[in-house]
Amino acid sequence: MTNIEPGLTDTELASHIDNPELGADGQLGEMFDALGSLSADEIADLVGYVASRPRHVNLRQIIVMPTRQA
Repeated sequence: MTNIEPGLTDTELASHIDNPELGADGQLGEMFDALGSLSADEIADLVGYVASRPRHVNLRQIIVMPTRQA
């Protein structure tokens, strides 16, 4: 079992925020502009890599972030 912990990743999250009073959509946009983000394809590639390891290889935890977030 592997725990994959992605940092700031470009997803549809902002489009699901239905309370404009929170201002979270604007905050997310500012974070993306300042830090950059990972793409869903990059995370999928990482999942594929983990799944392709031999059964005896244990990748216990992977933390992946955009360079500027780290």
